[in-house]
Amino acid sequence: MLESGEILLPGMPPWLPFEQTPDGFDQEHAHMFIALPIDWSEALHSSSGIFARATAGVTADGFAMFKSYATKYNIVDATPYGKDVIKALSDECHKQGIKMCFYYSQSRDWNEPNGLDNDWDFPKERDFQKYLDEKVKPQLTELLTNYGEVGMIWFDTPITISKEQAQSLKDLVRKLQPACIISGRLGGGVETDLL
Repeated sequence: MLESGEILLPGMPPWLPFEQTPDGFDQEHAHMFIALPIDWSEALHSSSGIFARATAGVTADGFAMFKSYATKYNIVDATPYGKDVIKALSDECHKQGIKMCFYYSQSRDWNEPNGLDNDWDFPKERDFQKYLDEKVKPQLTELLTNYGEVGMIWFDTPITISKEQAQSLKDLVRKLQPACIISGRLGGGVETDLL
């Protein structure tokens, strides 16, 4: 899995517990992000025998590894790299007949006031529906319409998502990519393709 969102600086551990991350740290330091050049053809070729590639679209820190119009906190707009890594990887996956799969944290987002789990920067009161409507659904739409056939969406961290909210995400995936597998961590007790 291609992990995203972690910003490493000299002398820092590779993963800081989120409670210890200074306010606005990730966004403040995104301009220092440097992606190493990756030859996706070679990287995927050396993984011969794989049939699917899972890639982090958006993790709990809210950073998108693709060009997102739902937030400027993405690899194209917030970093000097300025390129859509997901586009390059998905193009090569499709060329090699490998299914592209995405990880998406649909509830936990430490950089959004209405996302869950950041009580150190934002008030405890959240409008989770607003977060779903203004960030999650637009980003899922981007992932499911801009990168060709998607083999699976691996949802994670459902936390407090209601049955109706989870069903609306499932319906969106089915509408845009009917054959896409939906992981079992969608939440709300909604039936999915995987446990």
